[in-house]
Amino acid sequence: MKELKYVHIVQEHLINASREKVFKALTQDTSSWWSHSIEEDSQVRFEAKLGGHFYEEFKQGGGFLYATVIWLKPGEEIELMGPMGWDGPVTGVFSYTLEEKGEGTLVKLEHKFFGPLSGETEGMYIEGWRELLGSNLKNYVEEGRKVR
Repeated sequence: MKELKYVHIVQEHLINASREKVFKALTQDTSSWWSHSIEEDSQVRFEAKLGGHFYEEFKQGGGFLYATVIWLKPGEEIELMGPMGWDGPVTGVFSYTLEEKGEGTLVKLEHKFFGPLSGETEGMYIEGWRELLGSNLKNYVEEGRKVR
């Protein structure tokens, strides 16, 4: 059963690469590491500008808007607002903050969302972000390993 819930997720992931390389992967190479798409043959796009869209474009036309960019400091921080995969009245804000950490980059994620959510939702999103950032993005940036 779904009830109105508020979820707040905070994670940090260290990637052994420059902040510029990580930012480029987040914003320009998103389809290479984003594995949580709605359709298998789609492209995940990220328009790194204020008001830009983060969306999935379906191969046969159409698509799904995940979020809109509401804050941007190129190479340092991105904040987006949108449903992030929900098809109901769920909304949220999530951000990536990139900090130099030795020769690597610390990617800080913060995701807050609210709406009619099931009891499993928070755990699913925690694991989803760990996979996306701590595994997929890290492996793509460090080793060039694509997921699609």
